[in-house]
Amino acid sequence: ECDPWDYRGLQLSNEMLIVLISHPNIDQAAAALDVSIGSLANPRDVPGIAHFLEHVLFIGSESEYKKLVEGNGGYSNAFTCSDHTNYYFAIIPSLLPDALDM
Repeated sequence: ECDPWDYRGLQLSNEMLIVLISHPNIDQAAAALDVSIGSLANPRDVPGIAHFLEHVLFIGSESEYKKLVEGNGGYSNAFTCSDHTNYYFAIIPSLLPDALDM
């Protein structure tokens, strides 16, 4: 087979669609959440709110989350585009459930 990656699509009970992707030789787990709203949705009287919300999402749990992810060889980041915002992180596989729970 040309593609060694394994893909699995699921629909959660809240109707969120997710895709699980795995590879037998990768020693890191990652997750990304893409929200279908970006800077074009900013109200005229609140320019930049989509990008601002990208930064405030983890306020309150940021130090705990950052400690878990970065303290275990991982990373996290986010970006805002005109039509969507994406949040993502990578961590060692055994801690993926803990990171997703935060």
